[in-house]
Amino acid sequence: MSSTTYSRMPGPRSRDAPRFTGKRILWFLAEYEFCATAAGLSSAQTIQQITHYCDSKSERFIESLDEYYNDDWDAFKARFMEYYPSEEEKPYYKVSDLIKLVRKHRKLSSIEKFDNYIRDFTVIAKSLEERKALSQMDKYNYFWRGVKPVSFHDEIGSAMRHSKLWTDLTNPPLMDEAVQTIKLCLKRDLYRVVDDEEGITSSDDEAALVSTDTDSDSDSSDSESDKEPRRMKHKKHQSRSEVKQKKEEPTPKATEAKVQDLSEPMKSNIDNLAEKIGRLTIALSQLEADKAAQRAKRFTASSMRCFMCGEDGHSPQ
Repeated sequence: MSSTTYSRMPGPRSRDAPRFTGKRILWFLAEYEFCATAAGLSSAQTIQQITHYCDSKSERFIESLDEYYNDDWDAFKARFMEYYPSEEEKPYYKVSDLIKLVRKHRKLSSIEKFDNYIRDFTVIAKSLEERKALSQMDKYNYFWRGVKPVSFHDEIGSAMRHSKLWTDLTNPPLMDEAVQTIKLCLKRDLYRVVDDEEGITSSDDEAALVSTDTDSDSDSSDSESDKEPRRMKHKKHQSRSEVKQKKEEPTPKATEAKVQDLSEPMKSNIDNLAEKIGRLTIALSQLEADKAAQRAKRFTASSMRCFMCGEDGHSPQ
């Protein structure tokens, strides 16, 4: 005879215990029912202990149900799920959500990025198809518009036309064909079959080339690294000397301006002095002329007196 072993129900506050807070009712019921079955609880015990694994608000609602006081677990579960519909388990998507995903800026430069895009696109598109809100042609159209950037989009389109995978150019390409082509183009490490001798010789040649290149690069880098500090030091010294020289030496325009400024006062002083000398000369000559005129006048007056005295017979005393 086979014996059945039962485990204990996890504690309501334990980390592994299922907990219902008004969301994800399908997950909670599945976890709780699994634990109750593993613990060997009867239908009545399963119903009575469910409130220990719910929050206070859900506990009060469960106790208000008539099925809570019966022993039928299936009836209680069906009644309980009427007030927490299963649609809450899946997000409700619209066509605008798909358009927003398609218009989002992206750069499909690796398979990982493309896988992220196709996963997000498939989730939204599948939800819309289940509600018959998205046709197959619209699905292909939205997917093809989401392949970005433009250069990569054109590359995939050219590859599909060349391989005859996209013949009807009036419609977007098929999604499956586009996915295969994109993954093939993003797979950079494609396998190439070579002969053993060719591979050996090519590997030897490549190793030799790599060694010579590394040697030459190391020599050149060493020499350049030795010369570089000298060049930088010389440039710094030269720039400092040039700046100092510019500061010390006045510009030609400034010196010329200063010479002109100094020469102009000297010329004005000389002109004033010459003018003063000329005026003084004129004044002296006028003074001499006045003195000579006065002497001549005195001489004529004295001579006239002498002449008058001689005529009257009087001798001058």
